[in-house]
Amino acid sequence: MSEIDRALDRLFRSAASAPQEANEAMPFGFDARVLAGLRRPRQGEVTALVGLIRQGLAWASVLMIIALALNYYHSQNNVGADVDLNASAWAIIAREP
Repeated sequence: MSEIDRALDRLFRSAASAPQEANEAMPFGFDARVLAGLRRPRQGEVTALVGLIRQGLAWASVLMIIALALNYYHSQNNVGADVDLNASAWAIIAREP
């Protein structure tokens, strides 16, 4: 017998004498409870979603008010600039074939 055969034989004997681990199976009905938990709506998630939507609407309103204020300020101070912008936009469109 070679050295490798002796080492393998020793390894197999050690593995055979090792205690067997018990297979822990899932408790009865565990998978059904998990699936039922996934299907039912959670109140906390709906409340969080509503809060997130409210916060988004609040930020959108703030941005809209800022945009309106800037637009009003620009229209009061630069009356001729709007006409020039329109004229330059039409000139760019008219140049293209």
